[in-house]
Amino acid sequence: PGPTPPPSPAMVEQKAAVAMMDVPEEEVARVCAAFGYRMTSCSLLTGGYASCNFAVQLEREGVAGFKAVVKYGNAQLPREDIDHQVTVLTRLAETTFPTALLYPRLDGDYSGTDRYVVEAAAGGPPQALLMRFVDGVAGDKVLGEAGAEAERRVLAQLAGALGQLHLVTWEGVELRTIAKGYPVCNTGELLREGEVEKQDLDRLPAHEFSTYLRERLPRFRAIFADGGLPTGFIHGDGFLDNTLYTPGGELVALVDWEDSCVAPYALDVAVCVSATCFTAENELMVPRCKAVLQGYQEVRKLSSQELDAIPEFMWAAALACGFYRWREFNLTRPDSSDDMKASYKIMMTRCQALERSPPQVEEWVSR
Repeated sequence: PGPTPPPSPAMVEQKAAVAMMDVPEEEVARVCAAFGYRMTSCSLLTGGYASCNFAVQLEREGVAGFKAVVKYGNAQLPREDIDHQVTVLTRLAETTFPTALLYPRLDGDYSGTDRYVVEAAAGGPPQALLMRFVDGVAGDKVLGEAGAEAERRVLAQLAGALGQLHLVTWEGVELRTIAKGYPVCNTGELLREGEVEKQDLDRLPAHEFSTYLRERLPRFRAIFADGGLPTGFIHGDGFLDNTLYTPGGELVALVDWEDSCVAPYALDVAVCVSATCFTAENELMVPRCKAVLQGYQEVRKLSSQELDAIPEFMWAAALACGFYRWREFNLTRPDSSDDMKASYKIMMTRCQALERSPPQVEEWVSR
């Protein structure tokens, strides 16, 4: 027999199963009661690096028992952040867009976003939402088991959902822009001159990522200073672990709206390409890139200017993601595991790969 072939690269990065906060079961039960339900079971859902989610079984007199999700927002973020998510989801409830929608509070006289938000027992963050449970398999798990054609369909459906989102109208709805708050992996902070330099980078000035980011902030800010691209509401976090599919590979939901904002549509596409088209070893898979652009353009056509902007936005998206992970697990949560502290490295390496060899988007699509 010949030599053993090397193992195939992991299809996409597999995020660590980490709990973003320690929430006792009685606290989850308190939130469910505040929404008007009695919790009969509770289990932690893992997979993301921002919020903390629990699958709960609920009951109420006169209502058949059902499964839902209690979603705790990041404790570091202000109330405005979760209010933004409520605003987005209440508008999407009026459309056919596939996502996990909200349950309102049943008891009490609440108005506005207070109908959907329960604050911590002592008030303030972390605030919690009660969301519909969508039965499905996370997209990163589906992709890992898919053949070439199934992989193409998985990615095309995600990109098509982004295109569908970009066609939703938002007249009369007040939405934050990318420069406000903390959307797209804290891009808003990175765009504000001097903010992260003083608050974060100066705390670990000799760290490799601190040095790397400081040197690249001028380029990052220049990318977003260039106007003229079609702009509207974007999801901002098109990673496969933010999607749910049937076992047969049909998209049933795009979830997690913490990073959503008003920004160039091309940024949403670029985030998706950067998140889904690299292997865990940071090899860019051109067939995946083609699938993303084809799926998107079946719903909404990209202009030549938008296509040209994708490589720079891919780099910026990876840099912002690396920054979020570096700060979250090295500064905000210094007791994190070594693996979590190093989770920024895959994104820094991705940026370096994009710097060495910017992708040729014309290879991905026929204009």
